[in-house]
Amino acid sequence: MKSLYKALVFTILFFYSEFLYSQVTITEIKKIEVKDFLKPEPYDSLKNWETFEKIGEYKKYIGLQVYLIPFTNPHLYYDNRESTQLPLLLSNHPNTIPVNPKLHPSFNKIYTSIYKPYNYSVNNYGGSVGLCSDSNEVCNKYFTIIDVLYDAKLKDYWNRLDITLRDAFRKNNDAKNGDVHIDRYDFMGTNNAPELLFVLRNDINGDTIYSEHTSRFFLLVPYFVKQKQLYQNKYLIYDDEKEYGNYRYPTLKEFDSRYIVKSENDDGEVVNTGKEVIIEPGSKWFCFDVTLLGPTYDIHYILKNEKDEQVALVSLKGFIEKQSYIKRETDKKIQKQQLLAKRKQEDIIRTENARKVFEKRRTECIKKFGLQNGELIAQGKVRIGMSKEMCKYSWGTPFWTSKTTTVNSIDEDWYYGLGFSLHFENDYLIRIDE
Repeated sequence: MKSLYKALVFTILFFYSEFLYSQVTITEIKKIEVKDFLKPEPYDSLKNWETFEKIGEYKKYIGLQVYLIPFTNPHLYYDNRESTQLPLLLSNHPNTIPVNPKLHPSFNKIYTSIYKPYNYSVNNYGGSVGLCSDSNEVCNKYFTIIDVLYDAKLKDYWNRLDITLRDAFRKNNDAKNGDVHIDRYDFMGTNNAPELLFVLRNDINGDTIYSEHTSRFFLLVPYFVKQKQLYQNKYLIYDDEKEYGNYRYPTLKEFDSRYIVKSENDDGEVVNTGKEVIIEPGSKWFCFDVTLLGPTYDIHYILKNEKDEQVALVSLKGFIEKQSYIKRETDKKIQKQQLLAKRKQEDIIRTENARKVFEKRRTECIKKFGLQNGELIAQGKVRIGMSKEMCKYSWGTPFWTSKTTTVNSIDEDWYYGLGFSLHFENDYLIRIDE
């Protein structure tokens, strides 16, 4: 009975399990979006700041050290006729600064996102009033690029910054009296906002700042270091054919700024210039310094020649390092020698081939026409008394012919170039006209 009971239970469990596993089930599979990202090319220290079509390529600058060039704060009520550099470095933390009541009669404080802000006015006769980062606080310092913000990350940054400014403004008690102004950085949240911000770390105090015009105000330190390595304490030749084919740079007129020379311009005004220095093609120069020079603080290459004349150039186009110049000239001589040797060898081979062709033809001519006539025909010569076959074998087919038949003979004339013609009578050469 027990065996029957066990068999019955086993059968029920078996069919029940089969019934369970035979049911149709539907499982939703979550689709995971996979994005492919192309790694940007590494930074090349031979290149300065570049402009890229793909915004993600700016990531190659992450990790590089930059130097903020010196600039001068605009002075209050100063008539500045030249363009002034006004870097706007942004901070995550709002700053409060007092303002000149003559500039802003309606309030006496400003909340701003600008890092180390400075309130200025350029020319009180309709000039501009605004904020910039204080040169005394930020310039002549080193920073490191730690990130690049664009697309969603940049939008998120603007939103957070706007919220931070508004919250700080609301918490300030003076705001109730209407004497605090909030500076929201004109383009925040508008279509005029930049599409890219560089995130920088102050290498001295660790502050995090944000900058749009990085290439305008910051110098790439690796590029500057590379220029020093390449050119400082190197001898240069003003004569570069390396990248410009056979073009040679013309005579260049520059000025040695150590000397002040007064002269009149075309308008009769007295102007100050440096001492004129002529840079001739092929002249030798020594680059004794690579440095920044104001007022633009671009990289300058300071050169001097054997006369101790000096020039400060922003570009070394037209110059080639002396060792490279010597190597280039040596390579040119070697190439010329190799070319002459190659041509000489080709002439030898060509002469040998011509000799073999002539010997083969000479053998054929002698075998066909005998020794005396065969020698002449092989040399391309004809003689009175030769047959038409011999002449054709020697001079080839004429340009045109004429034939006259009489009772006593058949006369035939063959005309070749340069006025030469052969005249035959009854198949034999009787006259040669030159």
